[in-house]
Amino acid sequence: MTVLRLALVAAIAVGLAACGSGRPKTPPQQAPQSQQTAKMEKSEPREQAAIAPARPQEPVNDDPQQFMGLDQPGVTAIIGKPAMIRRDGPAEVWQYRGRGCVFDIFMYRKENDVFEVKYVDLRAPDLAEDQHRACLANIIRSNRPATS
Repeated sequence: MTVLRLALVAAIAVGLAACGSGRPKTPPQQAPQSQQTAKMEKSEPREQAAIAPARPQEPVNDDPQQFMGLDQPGVTAIIGKPAMIRRDGPAEVWQYRGRGCVFDIFMYRKENDVFEVKYVDLRAPDLAEDQHRACLANIIRSNRPATS
């Protein structure tokens, strides 16, 4: 039985020895420094693109009361089309949504079948009171019709 073990160990040793190539491993040769620099210069632009300065935001009237008394075309000219229109009894409610705020415009039909703004509601429960109008300004900027 010991002869069998010896033969098994010898066979394993021979098998492991055959796995090695017999030559020492050498790291891959590196190109001379001047060639590496030339490659980098070709692949990487020397000048970095300048970061464009932020565009100043266009000033807008952020007073929600500016909508009072306007008809539908007047509202659309300032703030664009609403995200949602809801009819609630005699009222038509136009809703605009921004990041952190919602602006509702309540219109009622006049005698000549034209809707007129009678009430506005700007809600921003997660914003400080002094940030409400800035949120409305952002809604106006993002929704207003493009002027040519």
